Amino acid sequence: MEPQSKRVISLGHFNNVGLIVKVASGVVYTNQAAGYECKHPEVEGVFVPLRVKPGKAELYSLTQHFKGAWNHITQLDAEFIDRVLRRNGHVQLWVDQTKLDQSYEAWVHIRVDAGVDGLFGFGSCEAVLTWPNSD
Repeated sequence: MEPQSKRVISLGHFNNVGLIVKVASGVVYTNQAAGYECKHPEVEGVFVPLRVKPGKAELYSLTQHFKGAWNHITQLDAEFIDRVLRRNGHVQLWVDQTKLDQSYEAWVHIRVDAGVDGLFGFGSCEAVLTWPNSD
């Protein structure tokens, strides 16, 4: 029997905001991140598209804020992302301040409290917030 190759799903064609909840799933997700630097980080988990309220411009806000070449996000970037999430009603999500050096434009490590719409049985957990790369 041949060993199974790694299962990878690229989110390069997903044109909205979503979460990759970090759980053992056997599936690895990737997305282009870090602006012109074009990194392709990966994480194992399950993907959940985030609800975006009609008339809200969260995706536009994120892509406009992160224009150009980017390394890791800063404290100010984290505060901006948290505000964007709050404006859209996602009060159970916030940037993981301990992982700013591993977070980039379109790939931000976050903490998730229990009660996020559509997630049941996960409790408090870690995830990656992702959206289309803005390069």
